[in-house]
Amino acid sequence: MLKKVLIFVFGGGLLLFIGFVLFLWTTLSVGHLNFLAQKSELNQIATLAEKLDLKPGQSTLVTLDKGALVPTKFMGIDVWRDAENRLFISINRGGGHLGRQGYIYASDPDIKPVEEHGFPLEESHEFKRMNAHWWSYDSTED
Repeated sequence: MLKKVLIFVFGGGLLLFIGFVLFLWTTLSVGHLNFLAQKSELNQIATLAEKLDLKPGQSTLVTLDKGALVPTKFMGIDVWRDAENRLFISINRGGGHLGRQGYIYASDPDIKPVEEHGFPLEESHEFKRMNAHWWSYDSTED
């Protein structure tokens, strides 16, 4: 009887631990599951960025503060428009192998922001399409 209880407790503890690790991995690492969990905030950022007064070729660094994008000088959200006035957003979520992982937004769903716009450090990052407008990136170097 005691053996069954110990197996049950150990097995349950192991399952809880595995669930906790998967929860942390999902919420802290970019990818499809994290994207689904963060999608509301990411779409809010994209909606607010569309309203920024940026001319083609201009860029700005902002942060999300109380439902608004406000200018910042350090570690923010990069927002820019290319020569064709398409909007791009790069959101660094940190925590990658070298501290660089996040999401890229492209207002034009037909464009590939990495291949066509030379995202910085594209050789050392892995890029995955999340949906029509969003891409994830993560460092590949250890």
